[in-house]
This record gives sequence, structure tokens and C-alpha cells, in this order.
Amino acid sequence: MNLQNQNILPINWKTENVISFLDSIGLSIFSTIFQKNDINGKDLMSINENHLNNEFNLGTFHQKFKLLRHIEKLKLAQQLKGNIIRNNYKRLLFS
Repeated sequence: MNLQNQNILPINWKTENVISFLDSIGLSIFSTIFQKNDINGKDLMSINENHLNNEFNLGTFHQKFKLLRHIEKLKLAQQLKGNIIRNNYKRLLFS
């Protein structure tokens, strides 16, 4: 599954989308535990360092840091995409 071509905002991802995302960034080490815990997009966007260290106690420091960095990128991309969608919707409404 190519996540780059999907029009689904990350917050709306299902668990299988999250697993595909993990695989695409080379962090499939987290796939089993995320699948076991049914981590969807909303959950993924809420994950922080504390979760990774205490609740998902696996992976190296580098892997955890990489995942957090990619989550931040997803949040930014989602915000930008949401703004574009809102602006286009307003344009359609008021034109």
C-alpha cells in the first residue's frame, strides 16, 4: 500500500494503514505490538516518548526517535492537508 497516494488523513488511518506506514519507514519492529494493541491513526498521532519507553518497551533509542520524528512529520502534513481541504471547501462554498 502506497500511503503517499492515499487521500486519507493519518488521523483516520486504520491499523493496517499504520502497519504499512511503519513498514514504509523501516520500523516494522513496532508492527506486531501496534497490531496487537490495535493502534489506529488517532492512536499513532497521540504516541509520545513516554508511550514508547513504558508501554511499547521495544526498539532502540534511535528507532524510537525515528518513529517520533516521523509522527511529527505526519502531524505537520496532516495539518497542511487539512488546511488545503478547508480552503478548497470554503472556495467552493463562496464562489
